[in-house]
Parts: sequence; structure tokens; C-alpha cells
Amino acid sequence: MLTTVVHRSSFVVVGLWLGTSVPSLSADEPKEISFRRDIAPILQEHCVACHGAKRADGGYRLDTVENLRLPGESEEPPLSRDLNNPGEILARVCSSDPSVRMPSDSEALSAPQTELLKKWIASGAKFDVDDERSPLWMSISPKMAAAPQSYAQPQPITSISLSSDGEKVWLGGYYELLVFPKPEYGLGQRVAHQSQRVTALLPTREGQWIAAGGAPGLSGEIRITEASTHEVVRTKVLGTDLVLDVALHPAGTELACAMTDGTIRILELSSLQSKKVLASHSDWVTQVAYSPDGKQLGSASQDKTAKVFDTTSWETVANYSGHQAALRGIAAAGNGEWQTVGADRQWHRWTTAGAKKTAGLALSGDPGKIAVSDTETIVPCSDEAWHQVDWKGNKITRSVRVPMAIGSVGVDRERGTVVVGGRTGEFGVWSLADGTMLRIVERPFP
Repeated sequence: MLTTVVHRSSFVVVGLWLGTSVPSLSADEPKEISFRRDIAPILQEHCVACHGAKRADGGYRLDTVENLRLPGESEEPPLSRDLNNPGEILARVCSSDPSVRMPSDSEALSAPQTELLKKWIASGAKFDVDDERSPLWMSISPKMAAAPQSYAQPQPITSISLSSDGEKVWLGGYYELLVFPKPEYGLGQRVAHQSQRVTALLPTREGQWIAAGGAPGLSGEIRITEASTHEVVRTKVLGTDLVLDVALHPAGTELACAMTDGTIRILELSSLQSKKVLASHSDWVTQVAYSPDGKQLGSASQDKTAKVFDTTSWETVANYSGHQAALRGIAAAGNGEWQTVGADRQWHRWTTAGAKKTAGLALSGDPGKIAVSDTETIVPCSDEAWHQVDWKGNKITRSVRVPMAIGSVGVDRERGTVVVGGRTGEFGVWSLADGTMLRIVERPFP
């Protein structure tokens, strides 16, 4: 079995695309400009902040296609096919008058972006969206950007995992996943068409991969990739900011996604259709985890609380507020109990019934997301160490110093292996039995 939420041999990738670049219209690409692919990303990045539900300068909103069509206080039509009078959007985007030009409080759109808008409007301003009332971000096509041929500088490893057979280390790169087979852990394969950044990796029993990550402030998504063919088979955009974590139900049927808007989004794994949105936290949800029987879902948040939900009714059955700082991680602890770590440098164990603290330990540094192996938990800390916590005995059984600032951890409990990804681009493999370092790969990125 693998890490905190993995029981499989396939993976799902959660992450984000960077919506700032403009796709070139080469001879090998479709000539028709797509609103979803080409125009919506520009509007989402440069316009929605000032023309959305919370703020609508000039009485104009374009956070949905339905709103985009409606004039603001000027009563001028936003769009027109007459390039001599092209509508308010293009007139303001192209204006040289600083008091008129939009965006008003940032750099003007680039020449390629402006040209795309002109061509799209001239061709009829077609909206290739399913629902014009849905938020604009839901219309945006996930970006299939190319990974760099080589990395100019080390990439922080924000996600790392082991394949279900324990033979390969997978980690997130820049628009790609990278695979390192045993025993040398040299670079074996590069899996393309991924999110810009990946923050969690999980294998599934169906031979796929699940991962989480993102590009802050732009978009969050889930990508499911076939492990055998490296084909991205399903993608789901979930919001305008990154997905921080993902958990897989023990039955392999659904995903829980931790969002920066304080929500947890529950998806059907087979279709990525939304089942439920849980909106109980007031700040980032940093980690999510199912109980071993799948009957409960736990969440940790920067709002200093942890919550437990019944996965049938989705009612909140516990609200734990025993930490004095933002929570970084959560996992089930057996017998109706949960364990959490926080920026107060504390590990707590507590009951679902009554949310009562039953044990606590001091940690050596600021912890990150935790990984579970049977009755032990791996807690990575900011002081370049990971701690092995016996959550039944309420004690730290081992503290292992590592030669890196830790960005992510994973556990293969069947083979007793811990993998650690570094914030400065290296990764290492350790024995769970005695803490022995088995391998350090200092420069994994090509």
C-alpha cells in the first residue's frame, strides 16, 4: 500500500495550468479561434478581478458568458462584429488613453493577446461553452503545455510517490511527471501533458495516476493519466486557484480535493463529475484523508480547525479546534480517532465523538502534509528532519535528519520505504525499519 491515500497501480494528477501565454496558430493547429482555449484564459487572468461578482467596475461583469454579453453603466454593447465600432471590450483594450484603457491597474494586454481578441470578435465572437451561466473559469480548456527539454535550475519537488509495486519513484515536474526506477533511481521516463505544478500524486487500482498541484491564482485541476500509455484520459478544472491535496476513497470510487477557497470538492473518479462541495472551512484546506473504511473524510485547514464528515450524509460529525495555529496535515488514527499536525509544531490525536484531544507531541519544526504507514505516521518538518510517530503509543520512535529542506514525502508501507522530495530539487529514499538512507538523487531533473 502507498502513502496516505493510495491503494492502487494508477495515478490521477491534480494541478494547474498557466493561463498567461497565448497559443500560436501554426499550420499544425486549428485556425479557428476558440473562446475556451484562447479567449477565456485572457479574460480570467486580466479582467475578472475587477469585473466579477465581488467587484464590478463600471457596473460591468464578465465572470460568466451571460454577464459578458450585457452592457455596463456606459450602455455600450461589449461586443460588435463591426471593427469600426467593435464594442466596449475591444475599444478599451486597444485604447492609448490611460484613463480609458483596460486593464486599468496593470500592464496592457500583449500584442498577440489583442490580436486574438480582434480576430475572435471579427469572426463572430462564438462561445464554445456548455453553459453560459457557469463561472468563466469552468469554460477554460486545460492547458497542454510542453515541459522544458532541460531545467535551467532545480525544481522544488512538491509531490512524490512510489508505484504500487515499489519499483519506481514518481514525482511532479514542470508540466510533466518524471519516473525513476530502482535500483539506481536514474531518470527513466518523462510523462507529458501534465499541470504546471503538482502537489500530490496517488496511484489507483485501475492502472492510472492521480495528482494535485497548480498555478496560484489561475486555475486548479485534476488530471488522470494511464500509467501504461502515459495518456491523459480525463481532466477536470475545479477553480481559479490551485488544488492543494487529493485523497482517494478506499473503494477507489471517488476523490476528495482540497481547495484554497476553503472548500472540499468530491468527484466521481470514473467521470470526474462533481458529487458534492463541502464549504465548512474559512481558509485553505491543506490536506484531506479518508478513514480506512471510507465512512468518514477528514480535513485540515489554515483556519486552525480540522473537520470530519460522514461520507454518506456529508454532515459534519466533528470539528476539532485544539491547535493554536494553521493546520498542515491530517490522517485517520484508528478506533474513531484522527491525528493532525499544525504550525504550532504540535501533533495531536483526538476523538471523532466530541472532538476531544487524547494525546499530543511536540515537533521539532513546522510540519507539512503527513503520510501514514500502518500504526506509524511520517511527519516531515522544516528543520530538515522527518519524524516517525507511533500514534498508538503516543511517541516519536525515530527522528531522521535529511540533507534537504523537505517539500514532500511518500511511504510504501508494504516494502517499508520512505521517499522524500526536496525544495531545492533533490530526492532521497530511506528505510522505514531503521531510518537508513538508501539513496540520494541530487539532480533528478534533466
